[in-house]
Amino acid sequence: MKEKHPIIFTIFGATGDLAQRKIIPALMDLYCRDLLPENFKIVGFSRKDLSDDDYRIFAINSIENKKENHPQEKINDFISKIHYKQGDIDNLENYQLLAQFLKKIDSELGDCSNKVFYLAVPPKLYQPIFENLSESGLGTPCIVEGEERWARILVEKPFGSDQDEARKLDKILGKLFKEEQIFRIDHYLAKETVQNILTFRFANAIFEPIWNKDNIEKVELNLYEKNDVSDRASFYDGIGALRDVGQNHLLQMMALIAMEDPKSMLSDAIRDSRGKLFSNVKVDKKDLGYFTRAQYKDYLNESGVEKNSKTETYFKIKLGVKNKRWDGVPFYLRSGKALAESRSEIKITFKDKKSSVCQIDGVCRYNNMLTVNIQPEKTISLCFWVKKPGLSLELEQKKLSFDYDENPLNVADAYEKVLFDCIKGDQSLFASTYEIATQWGIISEIFKLWKNIPLHEYEKGVDPELLDKK
Repeated sequence: MKEKHPIIFTIFGATGDLAQRKIIPALMDLYCRDLLPENFKIVGFSRKDLSDDDYRIFAINSIENKKENHPQEKINDFISKIHYKQGDIDNLENYQLLAQFLKKIDSELGDCSNKVFYLAVPPKLYQPIFENLSESGLGTPCIVEGEERWARILVEKPFGSDQDEARKLDKILGKLFKEEQIFRIDHYLAKETVQNILTFRFANAIFEPIWNKDNIEKVELNLYEKNDVSDRASFYDGIGALRDVGQNHLLQMMALIAMEDPKSMLSDAIRDSRGKLFSNVKVDKKDLGYFTRAQYKDYLNESGVEKNSKTETYFKIKLGVKNKRWDGVPFYLRSGKALAESRSEIKITFKDKKSSVCQIDGVCRYNNMLTVNIQPEKTISLCFWVKKPGLSLELEQKKLSFDYDENPLNVADAYEKVLFDCIKGDQSLFASTYEIATQWGIISEIFKLWKNIPLHEYEKGVDPELLDKK
């Protein structure tokens, strides 16, 4: 059901790349799908000295770059709802002025609006924003005739740069806001194919009985990028590939594959099941030989990168899950930049079985493989074996596949889903405090182990398979 009360979306870092490429187009798409309330406003907040008209031109360019065929009258109406306030993130007075501006909008709307505060800024800026939102009263929901509106905070990943910083930020958040107000974004969880993993696993009786160590040989989670760090170099050099996508995207994808049935699609049940999985993930020093860390050639020449930087732009790690279902099954997580292709996928390889249809020499490697392609394709496919037509007994591989791209009009962008679920108050796709803490615990153990692993160098455009030691 569509939200009946007005909403004001305030974007911190409003002139940045994320706002331009993702947030504004996603809001436009939601508006065209009639999923926003009748009365809504968008307020950009940033240091740049811009007028409302300047920022509206920025928004128009953002929408046009998305190349969606939205009706011009819809675009015009959407743009008219956009405003801009110049301000310094560290300056409490600017937040107080912002609060006055939002009250003015509420007065014009004749109602007290719900509030969304989107932090499209680097993680190092989170703390002053949290504190100033609270101190200025912006994070406190208003009450109209006994009915409380809501105020919600959307926080981009990575949440902190290590376990200690994540705990510090969570402690601050816990003091200033309620847990139901906090939406820690992992946009990979909002991708259509990723969302379908739970349905695929738990709605189909044929998979759950074989979803265990007795039948699965290994699980591989790969997130490859063809692009280099480009204009994100100064930000990336303080983060690295493992923090950038390992701590969040890949671990969350692993959780969806390995978690137990939550028995409910309510957000608390799903987040609790993911959290329990993370608490069972183990990093074993005996697996150090399966770890790889590397940096693409010429990375040190990127603008904003320290000249002696040891930041990895590629990694491979091996993890285990110490529970009855998964004990002994390896989970390989890989990611990197400047590789041969951009591809995100999950591969689940099933064990061999002794079979009467093995080749005459006794060699039998007829593994079935289930692949979840997240991007660029949006498919789930199962490879199986059949007899090849002919007089002799030869086997060939065939594929059963479901393709989301066959009906692209109904596939929502991940950021649309993030914003839509925030409006609904559904936290299923957002990490809880416990999840964040346990995820950082896993990553901290990895950092302890790989300090003495040499940092390899690789050529841009390399096949990632060539980077793995084993």
